[in-house]
Amino acid sequence: MIGGLSNGFGQTILWQKCFGGDSIERAYSIRQTIDEGYIIGGFSYSNNGDVIGNHGESDYWIVKLSDNTGITESIKRDINIYPNPANENIIIEGLQAGTIEIINLQGQDIKKIDVSNEKTSIDISKLFGGVYTMKIKTNDGIVVKRLIKE
Repeated sequence: MIGGLSNGFGQTILWQKCFGGDSIERAYSIRQTIDEGYIIGGFSYSNNGDVIGNHGESDYWIVKLSDNTGITESIKRDINIYPNPANENIIIEGLQAGTIEIINLQGQDIKKIDVSNEKTSIDISKLFGGVYTMKIKTNDGIVVKRLIKE
């Protein structure tokens, strides 16, 4: 099974990765994750390579690939969001410049904010109560955090 990405049909391959062995491998579903990695579902008839013992005619694989340009752990620790849970406003600290997307559980973008200050207040009073994902994009990469709206 091969996962890969190009910048268009017949264009330059941006990355590729091979999984499996020397028999038949097929990827049936490829989805981009919220952290801009990928999850791939497929199967393998191989009994060697990355496959450690085939347990029947074929084995199903689910592979999670991370974005190699992800943000470093030290930068993740420097970005603070509070209060969380929150009802009216949240404060983002430690982000020099970037974009924040608030995404609901259905994967829909609810709010997008451009940030250019060390400390930014965001009004979340109009959001419905529940769990949201905050996708924080900086020049250094992407940080994904959870937000609970009371």
